[in-house]
Amino acid sequence: MKSKLILFAAILIKCTATFGQKKVANYYSVKNYSEEVAKGYFDRFDIDAIEGIWQSSDGFKYAIEKDVDIGMRSDEKYRIIILSHNTDNPFWKENYIKGFIEKTAVKGVFNIDYYTAGQNYTGNTEIEVQTCLGMLETSALFTFTKQTGDKILLIKLYPKTETNDNDNTYNSDDARKATGTGFALSSNGYIITNHHVIDKANSIEVRGINGDFSKKYTAEVVVSDDKIDLAIIKIKDPLFSSLGSIPYTLRQSTADVGENVFVLGYPLTTTMGEEIKLTNGIISSKTGFQGDVSTYQISAPVQTGNSGGPMFDKSGNIAGIVSAKHLMAENAGYAIKINYAKNLFDLLPTTINFPTINLLNGKTLSEQVKIASNYVYLIVINDKVSSGSYNSGSQNSGEQKKPSVSKQNASIYFTQALDKLKNEKDADAALELISKSVELNPNDANAYGFRGWLYLFRIRNYQSAIEDFTKAIQLDYNDAKSFYYRGFAEEILKQNSEAIKDYSATISKDEEYLDAYFRRGLVKSSLNDRRGAIEDYDFIINYKGSKKMELFDLATVYNNKAYCLVELGESEKALPFVNKALDLNDKPAYIWDTRGEIYYRIGEYEKCIKDMSKAIELDKESENSFYYRGLSKIKLGKNSEACSDLSKAGQFGKEEAYEAIKINCK
Repeated sequence: MKSKLILFAAILIKCTATFGQKKVANYYSVKNYSEEVAKGYFDRFDIDAIEGIWQSSDGFKYAIEKDVDIGMRSDEKYRIIILSHNTDNPFWKENYIKGFIEKTAVKGVFNIDYYTAGQNYTGNTEIEVQTCLGMLETSALFTFTKQTGDKILLIKLYPKTETNDNDNTYNSDDARKATGTGFALSSNGYIITNHHVIDKANSIEVRGINGDFSKKYTAEVVVSDDKIDLAIIKIKDPLFSSLGSIPYTLRQSTADVGENVFVLGYPLTTTMGEEIKLTNGIISSKTGFQGDVSTYQISAPVQTGNSGGPMFDKSGNIAGIVSAKHLMAENAGYAIKINYAKNLFDLLPTTINFPTINLLNGKTLSEQVKIASNYVYLIVINDKVSSGSYNSGSQNSGEQKKPSVSKQNASIYFTQALDKLKNEKDADAALELISKSVELNPNDANAYGFRGWLYLFRIRNYQSAIEDFTKAIQLDYNDAKSFYYRGFAEEILKQNSEAIKDYSATISKDEEYLDAYFRRGLVKSSLNDRRGAIEDYDFIINYKGSKKMELFDLATVYNNKAYCLVELGESEKALPFVNKALDLNDKPAYIWDTRGEIYYRIGEYEKCIKDMSKAIELDKESENSFYYRGLSKIKLGKNSEACSDLSKAGQFGKEEAYEAIKINCK
């Protein structure tokens, strides 16, 4: 919801009380609100039983939704917004709030502040609020009695729901049978599916093993994660022997937009039968519903019952797990990236040994389907208890899984954190806000990445930065930036071998990530691997692409290569590279210092003195520049001036300077 709750025109109230009602000094409306906006909200997010569009017996059509306070959705309070009415009271308009509803300690019972408007003795409109109790009688019937004794009935118009007179929740808790899809992970009976397929199941059956639907095998949940909507079940049946050798492999990289994919599953089995169904399409987007980085958007049609099914790439690798469809768009489905499933594998009691040879690769689509079908199963949930949410894909739902209001609020905190840092330069406030975002949506790799960046560059808490980037990587293994920044933090903490691993991982994810080559070169050089460092610097120097370094410039790369050659004893070879560095940028003192040291090493002492003087002009505490300028003056017989330079070098931290003083400055 983008609409803001705004203060409406204040109405002066006279102090005439009836029925003990409280007076309301201010009134509210929701700007630009409409039935279309309301439906958009109800379609996108998990909603509570009381939320929806209702028709009241006193002539009002309402939208009841979670209240908004300082941009955040409430979990305890709801607002009643007028969509239209056919009463004879001219005061009430569309978008006006007609009252507020709050939860009580009793399920299905609510406290209501219900606004009324009437004429007082002066002829002015007077707004009063009546406090009363409301009852959610069924999933589609809400009632309350005004203080006048008038009983108001509200009938739910949207979203559609089933009515059960014995239940006060949105969906009835009656026994149901649901179906979904799953596919084999290992020969010993591990099968992966969606969390929402098996959620609140009393029993689970697996059918279709080796293509035989006449046999049913019982299974139980081994590990499940509702945040990423994945679960792993295992067949626990005395008649079960093996699922056979798995013919496919798991894709290691993220699929690109436009890649061909195909989906296998068991949609709408009550009308379409239990034969496996194939649909195919392309990767439409690398992000899913509302930019969710854990999922792909795909054009392959999916229906109720496809949830938990495998999404294959053209080579027969498992690239994702079907999770939902978009009800408001044609051929827009979602599949969870396979990398997110790998987090669950580590929690299994036994290690899964995935095959390294893909038997589907190189075969035609029909051949791939024929082989893979024996490893894609119909999951039947018996006595399923509905959770009252809008989870999609399992046979009893038919609705798309929607992000929760907590996730919506997390997104708001994320945006506020960005604004706080960008506009007010307030890193501490940004950290507090992004931490709230992480708390509300702990499955958001971007939030961990942003908080890690704050810890690294603003708060300078490097260990916390490493922890956050590690979490971001666990949620999105292909996130090159998180590998890079984790390496940066490790480098600062002198964890050099770990830093090199992370910079190398960055490059494996993005071979044009120039900053990663640069920092890996720095760490290699600090570990005396100058040849390795030069290889990394040469990649940047010879790079012909369009990407640029974010934190460093090309002059520094040439300078660092030159200094590696100096340390290798190849000062003559180094000179052209440091000259190139100065051609590109003559402002840094360290580049003049590098060339000055080279001149000293090749015996050009006057040139050394000139360059070191320039370096000292740019950086008055450059101990290396004072040191080599002093040594050059000694070579030229200027001991008095030399000793002054060497003293400054020692003063600024160059310990070698005192040895030179001991010898030359009696």
